[in-house]
Amino acid sequence: MIQSSFFLYLLLIILEKFISLIIKSTFLNGLLVEKIYIQQPYGFLIPGKENKVCLLKKALYGLKQAPRIWYERMDNHLIQLGFNRSQTETTLYYLL
Repeated sequence: MIQSSFFLYLLLIILEKFISLIIKSTFLNGLLVEKIYIQQPYGFLIPGKENKVCLLKKALYGLKQAPRIWYERMDNHLIQLGFNRSQTETTLYYLL
């Protein structure tokens, strides 16, 4: 008979992978406010239009603005839910 600690260990491994996936994909859902253009990615160059650029519609993982955009979206959502932002630590929220 397999002990319950084995199932607990297995569950922790699965949760760790799932949470890791959520964290890695978080920045991919950021909606851009300003217009950001990038060069065409290598391997996706359009022949005859190599000097054209691409307009981003959503934030990319390595984009410098991605953490700020994600934080602003989360901040607005938490405030709408009734949370208060700490005056001393701006990334700390509390509910009265």
